[in-house]
Amino acid sequence: MEKITEYVPVGSEADAKALENLLGNIDGVTYTRQTTGEGIAPLIVLAIVGGAAAVAGAISYWHETRVGGQVIDLTPNANPWLYRTKGLVYGLVVIKAADGTVKVDVKEPKDFFLKVVQSVITAVQNMGTTTVSGIKDVAVAAVGNKAAVEISNDPVPPPTT
Repeated sequence: MEKITEYVPVGSEADAKALENLLGNIDGVTYTRQTTGEGIAPLIVLAIVGGAAAVAGAISYWHETRVGGQVIDLTPNANPWLYRTKGLVYGLVVIKAADGTVKVDVKEPKDFFLKVVQSVITAVQNMGTTTVSGIKDVAVAAVGNKAAVEISNDPVPPPTT
């Protein structure tokens, strides 16, 4: 197995801890923390060493979790109608309709989140209804046992900038 070293700058102590926790659970991957600079915002860099696939997968997953959940806004004139937001936890998809929202909570987001998002987007684009009950039925059919689907009254967060 070819080992690589990847240097990942992180923006905060919280981000560094999250990535370190993730890396600590991957066999054959090690890391060292390097902090440069002084003052208000020192730069934290993690040097990650391990198998190419393991390192790339860990970094990709870490980036995905930082972006948050997925919103699909089917209300009239929604702009944007599809966005990610840090206002939702990674693994949660919210479909907004004129009469409410449908939450799709992916059971294993590390393995299935992007697949579930794609399945839901494809399904809702091809449906003939925009009511929450109709959307829920379409979402249940699209995700199968990979996610829990329910109608919700929770507010939908705006896009993260």
